[in-house]
Amino acid sequence: MRPWPQAHKNLAAVLLLTLVALLPVYLLVLRPKAQNVLALEGQLTEIKDKLKGSTWPLNAENLATLLAENTKKLKGTKGERGDKGYDGIEEKAGQVLALATGTFKKRIADNYGNTTTFMEESGWLDYQSDFSDLETWLRGNAVTISEKTFGISQDTADAETYQLLLHIWTVRELVELTVAHNLALAKDPSNAVPTPEGKTELPSKLRVLPVVAYAVNPEDKSPYLLEFPVRLTLRGTLPDFLAFVADLQTAERFLPISRVEIATEHPRIRGERPEDGVLTVKNIEATIVCSSFFRPGDRAPEIQRRQKTQVPPGA
Repeated sequence: MRPWPQAHKNLAAVLLLTLVALLPVYLLVLRPKAQNVLALEGQLTEIKDKLKGSTWPLNAENLATLLAENTKKLKGTKGERGDKGYDGIEEKAGQVLALATGTFKKRIADNYGNTTTFMEESGWLDYQSDFSDLETWLRGNAVTISEKTFGISQDTADAETYQLLLHIWTVRELVELTVAHNLALAKDPSNAVPTPEGKTELPSKLRVLPVVAYAVNPEDKSPYLLEFPVRLTLRGTLPDFLAFVADLQTAERFLPISRVEIATEHPRIRGERPEDGVLTVKNIEATIVCSSFFRPGDRAPEIQRRQKTQVPPGA
């Protein structure tokens, strides 16, 4: 066997050195890149398979068109072409929230200036004053309350004062509407309460329910929205009750019903018989739960989304 020429030996040495030098590059750079490409190709195939079974188009142009349309729905088109356009979902959501939490907005602004001051500086004297005024006003309208009405006594100091005030205001709004629509609160026969005259009388079926707090994220330290529900049992005619329900939601007031139970007299009790098989409903007793809403802050916390983590190849 003839020996290699020196030039061939030099070339072989260069090639061997090049391969040795490229090996770490392959192991540390090219191989991981190739594995990532394979993983991405697998994910792409999986996404395509899912899209094929859904209503989403696979064409990029169609997806871009769909994104633009949905963005318009979200953001709206006001001011885009100089015309009125329309409000997007974000704007409408803000309007709904402003309406839902606007029942006591003017009262808070007039007495405290802003929401933060109301929450921080409303004191126990404010609560005692408003509670006393409410109790006197209710008694003047034939509504009797007891300690069970609010679930607390006038001397209780455990709850947030601003929340106690909001519940007092909610009760006042609801009873004012009750009186304005010629409805009366039913009496609770389970217990009697003393009157300032030294007598006893049955309290009205009026009960403040616990505050409900809503948060955007489970770990949020403060609620995004507070609900102040009140349960009351009303008696009166059906037309008056329907007018009362209609006035629960206006431009200045939002006290929606979340639960309702309606009972009426049996026609035989009134000595009446159905005409043409149709019963006439006159007097009713309705037990309802209405709520006011309060927003502690002006901005909602960011919604936290779970980030997908890519599993290393071969795991």
